[in-house]
Amino acid sequence: MIWYTPAVQPFPPLTPDSNQWSTLVEPDNSTKEPQTATERRYAPFSETLRLYAGWLFAWYALVYALGFYSSTRPLPFDIPYIRGMYYSPLVLSFTLGSFLFLLWGSVAAAISARRAVKILLGIAGIAAFVLYRINV
Repeated sequence: MIWYTPAVQPFPPLTPDSNQWSTLVEPDNSTKEPQTATERRYAPFSETLRLYAGWLFAWYALVYALGFYSSTRPLPFDIPYIRGMYYSPLVLSFTLGSFLFLLWGSVAAAISARRAVKILLGIAGIAAFVLYRINV
């Protein structure tokens, strides 16, 4: 693996009696034109949803870890409703939904899928979720 390290030019040594402090101050950018809409760059909506689904999935993993531990041994602290969330079929459904969303999103990103393939993967994910909900 090759690492690229840009050449960094160090600052010259500063002495308090010299007037070099004024060169380190940022210039006033009040005269600069505001950015136009074409210059702004935003993350795609699907990437933002995948970020939130990842955090949600991590939260559910914590709920299941604490719930499993509390069902086998008593916890040294008390979290209200942890056992209810652990046994809830609704939480399990949301966990599966976020997992499938992350899975199919990662598969689509890994294969550099076009829009039609992404739609087919979305339909397959929804079908897997509905098949699970019908049987549980």
